[in-house]
Amino acid sequence: MTSDVEYLLLKEKGPYHEMYVRRRLNTSSSSCKFYTTVIVIISISLLVLLNSLIYVFVLVPSWQGQVLTYDGRKVSEALAHVLAHTQCGPVEGLLEEDVFVFKGIPYALPPEGSRRWQKPVGLNEKEGTCWKGTLQVKQFGSACVQPKDPNNHSSFTGSEDCLFLNVWTRSLDPLAKLPVMVWIHGGDLVFFSGNYPGYSPNPSVTKATGAVYVSMNYRLGPLGFLSLDVLSKESPSGTSGNYGLMDIILVLQWVRDNIRNFGGDPSKVTVFGQSSGGTAIHALLASPLAVGLFHRAWAMSPSSILNKTSSQASRDNAIFLTRTGCDNADCLRSLAPVKLMEGTPWSVFPYWGMEDLFSMPVKGHFDGALPVVDGKVLMEPPLQAWKSGRGIDVPLLLTTTAQEIDLMPFDPTISHWTWPHYRAIVKEQLTPFGTQVAQKALELYPSSSRYSPEFQYTSLVTDIRATCPVHVLANVTSSHFRSPVYRGIVTASPSQPVNAFNISSARYAFHCWDAFTFFGDFGALGFQPQTKDLDFQRMLRQQVITFARDGRPESPVWQTYGTCTALISDHVFPEDHYNRDKCDFWLREGFFSYAWIN
Repeated sequence: MTSDVEYLLLKEKGPYHEMYVRRRLNTSSSSCKFYTTVIVIISISLLVLLNSLIYVFVLVPSWQGQVLTYDGRKVSEALAHVLAHTQCGPVEGLLEEDVFVFKGIPYALPPEGSRRWQKPVGLNEKEGTCWKGTLQVKQFGSACVQPKDPNNHSSFTGSEDCLFLNVWTRSLDPLAKLPVMVWIHGGDLVFFSGNYPGYSPNPSVTKATGAVYVSMNYRLGPLGFLSLDVLSKESPSGTSGNYGLMDIILVLQWVRDNIRNFGGDPSKVTVFGQSSGGTAIHALLASPLAVGLFHRAWAMSPSSILNKTSSQASRDNAIFLTRTGCDNADCLRSLAPVKLMEGTPWSVFPYWGMEDLFSMPVKGHFDGALPVVDGKVLMEPPLQAWKSGRGIDVPLLLTTTAQEIDLMPFDPTISHWTWPHYRAIVKEQLTPFGTQVAQKALELYPSSSRYSPEFQYTSLVTDIRATCPVHVLANVTSSHFRSPVYRGIVTASPSQPVNAFNISSARYAFHCWDAFTFFGDFGALGFQPQTKDLDFQRMLRQQVITFARDGRPESPVWQTYGTCTALISDHVFPEDHYNRDKCDFWLREGFFSYAWIN
């Protein structure tokens, strides 16, 4: 029986198809009176049959941004089925706001039992691991195991059976060749998912930008990044760790092999991620396993340090054996996920909780790195790989926000600080690095009637932790990539304080503000955008989608790094060298080693 999808498509293809549609829907048409002879009816029927066969076996529905109607109803109200094909079989999704959405497509076998701490095993029809029939993908899959609250590591949620991906698209035409945006979520490599409300793709951004969006869940925390000698000894590669990065690479392989059937162009894939998602991109740009899997990269607020080896991490992570009472891999695999999470050293070295990242550095205090140089996913530190010409040379967009740490400042009363209090705090926190360091910091970030103490403090710490270290990434990549490298600073502040992740009330250009605005699901944040917020959103989307399509931002004034840094708000403002004097000072004093990790 012909589906509603076929009726609607046939109706769009001309009068013969319209006659066929009306007949099948038991409607009348005066034009039918003219086709009374048997020969004509047979001819028309054959034509309809031929076109139906062409549709079924050759074409896939394509709306390409149109809002089609049938009998006064939108397509979204008339369609009964939304089907696409993957190499593992057909999937049935749904329409949301005239966007085709496929939620919770499995891309690997559940990494549990004997598959815990192993390379992900992709689904394969030849090996009988695919689904039978048409898979219903109308609900998001489970998030990976993680603490329930970023500020509390005592209770946990999620499942080990979590390797799912999601697709949003306006077209299912294999010939549409839309740019593809693959989202890698942040969260310290410990939290969140590919469908976290307000922090993930959605129908709104899909319609506004005309791209195909893919997001995924990847293994987090100790289940995704645990390096231990007892795990390395049983591994075919002789190493351990980076399982979450392997999951991301497998998703990129899935995109290469399947995205054409979702309207995407497999030769125009942009990876984009924020925070630890940006760190994952930092790693991908140096991974031999990711060669050819993406063609542009946008890293928002990434970590700049990624040089810890698997063996070094194994020594630091030996505390896992003490805390869990295990001394071998079999014992560790026998533990329930919650027991493993309870054994994680969240607040003791190697500090998997990373609670200090939004405060001034503490002299000699360094968090443990989760992604590692393992000799498999990463053969060498990315900075070294890029300098040696062994990186993945694609157009690169590196952005940070001007007041990153305003998301979670260490003192919740910071908005009420006075200037004397600000100066006292800066002196107290920086004097361990030298009295001259503290004094110079107050000269570079002085009391001023133009700013608030909160603005100056969050700008100061942001420069140490993010701005200046990412300048280093931009320097190295722009010096050794043939492809263009662009550097941007988000200076737009929200029109009103934002309660992000239920942990703060951020007022300035805070960590995540760019991602939140790009996705535009402000309702999930309980935020009512004003004109200035929407102007910033429009500008950011214009720059990014042009970059995804053409390999360069939309604004002609945004030139490659070395020529300018772009300040991004409701317009793009070029600046020769953003905070050059400040960054020269912090880097000269050795503060690069206190850049964000993870």
